[in-house]
Amino acid sequence: IGETLKGARILDIGTGNGYILSEIEKRYPGKYNLFGVDISRDMLEKARTLIGKRANLQLADNKQLPFDEKYFVTVTAKNVTNYSPSELAKVLKDRGRLVFREYGVGKGLVEVSELFKDRLINSRNSDFYVDGLRKSGFEDIQVRTFSIPKKYTIGKLISIVQMFPFIENLSDLDLRKIKGMFSNEKEITITSDPFILTARRKKDE
Repeated sequence: IGETLKGARILDIGTGNGYILSEIEKRYPGKYNLFGVDISRDMLEKARTLIGKRANLQLADNKQLPFDEKYFVTVTAKNVTNYSPSELAKVLKDRGRLVFREYGVGKGLVEVSELFKDRLINSRNSDFYVDGLRKSGFEDIQVRTFSIPKKYTIGKLISIVQMFPFIENLSDLDLRKIKGMFSNEKEITITSDPFILTARRKKDE
C-alpha cells in the first residue's frame, strides 16, 4: 500500500470495527483517502469510534458497492467471505490492487475444525478465491499461506468458538467435546492457517 500515490482512494470492504483502516492511517497518516463499508450499523459505529472522521464509512453490501467504476486504487478485505469479485473489479482502477486476508480450511482453529469437518461454514482453501478473481478479470494473483501456532486456555478457546461462527448449529454438546479433547492441558496449542492474497485488476483493452 505504501507505494500508492498520495491522496489515492482506498476501500476496505466488510470493514467491521475499522481496524484495517486505522492501521493504514497509523502507518501513513493523512496520505490516503480512506473508505469503508459494512452491512452492520453496530460495526460501523465501532469503526467511527476507532477512526473518527479520518475515513468515509458507509452502510453497504459488499456485493453491491455504492461507488463509481474505477474509483479506487486499492481494495482491502480481512476475514470477508461474502463479497463479489466482479464488484471489486468494477470499483478498482486499471491495475488497481486487491489485498485479501482470510483463513484456510481450518478457519484459524485447525485442531478444532478437524472435529467438525462436515459442519464447517465457508471452509475454503485459497484456490476458491483465486478462481473467482481470475474469472472476474484479475491477474498477477499471489498467495502466501501461513501456519501459526497459538496458545490458549480452554476458557479463551471456548469463548472464541462461541463468538466466531464457523461451526454450523454449535451446541453445548459440541463445546463439551472440545473441552474433553483438551481436558488434560492447562495451555493449548492451536494452529492458525491464514493466507494473504494479492491481485491486480486487468487493464481494459
